[in-house]
Amino acid sequence: MRIAFAGSNYCEQYDPVPAPHESVWMTMGRTLGGTFASAGIDASWPDVLVIVLVETCPLPDDIEDCPCPTVGIVVDWEAWSDALFAHAPALDVILADQSGVDKMSPFFPGKLRTLVPVGNFGQISSDLAATPISQRAWDVTFVGGLLPTERFTGRVEGLRHLYPLSDRFRVRILSRVDREEMVAAMCDSKILFNHAALPVQQGVNARNFEAGACRAVVMGERHNAALREFFTDDEILFYDYDTIGDAIAWALEHPETAQRMADGYAEKVAAPLMPRLLAALRSVIEDDVKTRGVRTSHDRLIGLVCGFGNWGGDAHRMPHTFDMTSRAVRAAAVESPDDATLANLAGVAAAELARELRRLGHEGSARKLTAHPHLDPTAHWRRAGELDGAFAAPLYNLGRYYAEDGDDARAAAALSAARQCLATHGGRAMARRSLLYPVWAARAAGLDRTLAGSYNAARFLFADAEERAEYRSRVLMWRVEECLGDLSMRRSSLDRALRQYMAAAARAPELSTEALRKALALCVQAGDDGLATEILAKLTRLNPLDLPFREQLRDARAGTTDAALDEEIRLLTKAALTPRAYERGSLDVI
Repeated sequence: MRIAFAGSNYCEQYDPVPAPHESVWMTMGRTLGGTFASAGIDASWPDVLVIVLVETCPLPDDIEDCPCPTVGIVVDWEAWSDALFAHAPALDVILADQSGVDKMSPFFPGKLRTLVPVGNFGQISSDLAATPISQRAWDVTFVGGLLPTERFTGRVEGLRHLYPLSDRFRVRILSRVDREEMVAAMCDSKILFNHAALPVQQGVNARNFEAGACRAVVMGERHNAALREFFTDDEILFYDYDTIGDAIAWALEHPETAQRMADGYAEKVAAPLMPRLLAALRSVIEDDVKTRGVRTSHDRLIGLVCGFGNWGGDAHRMPHTFDMTSRAVRAAAVESPDDATLANLAGVAAAELARELRRLGHEGSARKLTAHPHLDPTAHWRRAGELDGAFAAPLYNLGRYYAEDGDDARAAAALSAARQCLATHGGRAMARRSLLYPVWAARAAGLDRTLAGSYNAARFLFADAEERAEYRSRVLMWRVEECLGDLSMRRSSLDRALRQYMAAAARAPELSTEALRKALALCVQAGDDGLATEILAKLTRLNPLDLPFREQLRDARAGTTDAALDEEIRLLTKAALTPRAYERGSLDVI
């Protein structure tokens, strides 16, 4: 079997391919010919084309013409499902963990197959892992990221049920520790608690593999389809929220069995990926899978906008994609001038190009790009609004773009128009396929990623199109209100900002930590103790692990007794041992 790889050699687990198989790694190019030529081959050489982490890699323009089967391997299928759904028509097979197969198969029948492609991302290895479980000091340890809570909702929910057990067992929750502390903690714990972070994707994550390298018993949620598919009851300690304490007690009371579980688990996660991958690829070739279709202009633009290589602080678009994207934007303007959906996508694409050029130090090129009549993002968004007055996304994107430029008056006007559109049309305002700016080039993080993640999750949360659109409308209204609050803060309109932050929290309470934090700061500044106390109560309900807000709430209620709050504070103080776990950055404002 001859395998042509492109994309990212994630965890360096796609080398070597054993004989008699052959493989090459290619640099993704604008065309298939250029991609194959980068490895000194042509399209007739491979038996299969494999694109690793396809959800963040822009595909060649003509990938639909590939003569051999095309296979995409995905890891973060929920977080980047906008790109993945854009790429999917051009692929014959998508390999994902079982949770991804379950969730995506209804959209792409016959295209999904099961493979767990995650590995020991941290390349963890330690002599401390040889310590027998019976000699380890801690009963249960969680170590990992917790903030922002909106992006780690699944994990936070799992830990809500763990920390109250700190009186019964030696439990610790660690976050924001350095690598050495993390490895030492995992190797000094009998049981490592793990939980999927994302709200929909209940998969096998990199920590599952890193934990195996530390040879502890690993706990995983029973409702996680990917865990159940990959591990047996003899390898992983499954739990649900009602029986989590009993599961821990059983493992501690049976140390020899627990050690066998840990050893079996470690052996499984240390096994190389390649035999499983080769079996999957051989099956694709033998079955002569043909599910490929043709990507639309919408698909191509979304795939290009979201394709920046791999995730990380140094991620950037590959040089050839600038030309591909600008061509696609110009073509959209000329070939489909009356398509409001495409106009909105074209606006985001043009804006992303301009922002990335500026970020790379090419201010002149950015100005030249946006001066082109077909590459001005504001013109595309205005055109989208003219074509469909009930379409809120282009109004939001226009406002967000102006805010990035510091043009607060225009930003406020556009965002106010988006708010009116959402209030008037409800779900219809977000019924069209959308991209929400910024995607990446403006260093979108925090609330921008939360907005995009919530938009993407809707396709898996709601089978009904109207329900899906209503949810997206509500979530966008949350972000619009919060952005308007930020603009009011810039103009020192503090009363208005407070009203807008509270309105944002009312629209999407589950996403409102930052809006409430900002509102709390304004209340403290204004001396409004009553509203500040109300906000603190909401913040503690949002995050069951947040000790500082609980302590603030107790202080705000000085003179009153709240036994439940006092007990939460006592247990969290006992379980969460790293003060930095609660460390927050500056307020997330536009």
